[in-house]
Amino acid sequence: MSRPVEYMRADAARNVHRIIEVAARLLGEDPNAGMAEVAAAAEISRATVYRHFATREALIDAIARQASEQGERTLAECALEEGTASEALTRLAHAWLDLAERYSFPQLIAQREFKRTGETVEHRRRSYREPIVAVITRGQAAGEFAADLSPEWAVRAFGGLVLAGARAVGEGALTREEARAGVARTLIGGLRP
Repeated sequence: MSRPVEYMRADAARNVHRIIEVAARLLGEDPNAGMAEVAAAAEISRATVYRHFATREALIDAIARQASEQGERTLAECALEEGTASEALTRLAHAWLDLAERYSFPQLIAQREFKRTGETVEHRRRSYREPIVAVITRGQAAGEFAADLSPEWAVRAFGGLVLAGARAVGEGALTREEARAGVARTLIGGLRP
């Protein structure tokens, strides 16, 4: 397992971030890509990749960790408590769609190495689900969203739409702008009374 990035030299930390981002994109395009292809795409030596990530599984775990950290940071930056609930969810949908596309979430989730432990599921519940449930509940209280829809269902629909939008962009079926508009419109339209 690699050392936490905050303890590394600046150039080593940059290498790690670059490896992770390039690997996420590359593995999204070709799930069978190996460490040598990751090194070539990142324009660094294979030894450098192996110095930070001893195995492909360790690299995929690092992608999941970095994407999760970015997701939490993005969630905070979206200021879900500001504006209407519809505006807040639209901001988050746009931001997470960009993130899902950047880290090739639809393709990575399909890989067997991209596993979810009980700890990850609990962390995701606290970090992601609860703030979105709060926005949906706020929208229901304000009459923006249908009161008879389960917030749990709305959260799942939100995640499914974001992944579908990222998959459509990744496959070239939609532009980023079309996916952003489609995800937000489908989500908000589906939540309205």
